Amino acid sequence: MHKIIKMLKAADDVYIMEFEASRIAKAFKPGQFVILRVHERGEKVPFSICDVDKEKGTVTIVFRKVGKTTEYMSKLESGQFILDATGPLGQPSQLLKIKNESKEKVLFISEDSASLRIYTELKCLHGNNVHADALLSFKNKDRLMFKEEISKIANKTYISFQDEDGEYNGNIDKVAKHILENEDYTLVVCMGSVKMMKEVCEVTKEKNIKTIVSLNVLMLDGTGMCGACRVNVGEEIKFACSDGPEFDGHLVDFDEVMIRQNIYSSFEAKKKYRAQHAGNEAAVEKEGC
Repeated sequence: MHKIIKMLKAADDVYIMEFEASRIAKAFKPGQFVILRVHERGEKVPFSICDVDKEKGTVTIVFRKVGKTTEYMSKLESGQFILDATGPLGQPSQLLKIKNESKEKVLFISEDSASLRIYTELKCLHGNNVHADALLSFKNKDRLMFKEEISKIANKTYISFQDEDGEYNGNIDKVAKHILENEDYTLVVCMGSVKMMKEVCEVTKEKNIKTIVSLNVLMLDGTGMCGACRVNVGEEIKFACSDGPEFDGHLVDFDEVMIRQNIYSSFEAKKKYRAQHAGNEAAVEKEGC
């Protein structure tokens, strides 16, 4: 059992949870994740670790309310408990190898709630005196999250709103292209939706800037047993949970990632639709569910 220390609502559907897990906190390295099972009948769900406090023995995650498990989690309060926490899992970030003498200049690009997922790696580079900036992209101003936390450890923080026009607003690929044309970055780290990561990689590949992406969006069981997160990376078969979740974005077959992701999201979408239209057989038949 793991006690919830803090539960915060960052946006309408985004939550931050800090819970006790001393062993995980002590062993954690940036880039790794944790698997939670919140109650006896609950499924095992992987979550990126967004921060740890080794002294307090706590782990912090951020999640969106998108399915049955996260909806249940969103109703939990400080002082309550989650049943199981397994981790840290996955490979540590490649960024741990970067030191000040390397003269790297890094740009983190994140989307929506993923803006807190970049925190541990950005914090690591900040501690090693490596220049690192952050581009945080949101749909609109109502979705703005984690600006203060990121700004404290980033050399420069760009805020972009997709629904507005302006120098740093609009589609993320357009904004990224503008920034990369005016700044001399040697590495881009991208976390968010598969569509966004693919678009950013198309920009950085054209400019020959190495790009790291996180494919945790594919993971189901988090151990490599189910095969759901299988992906082609440079014509090699990899598993996001055991070989990643971070990979060279220019080698990832994003079309395959999208197809694999849609296989599971389709089932979830149909299940949700049936629940919403229970008893309305005509509507279900019309939608082909």
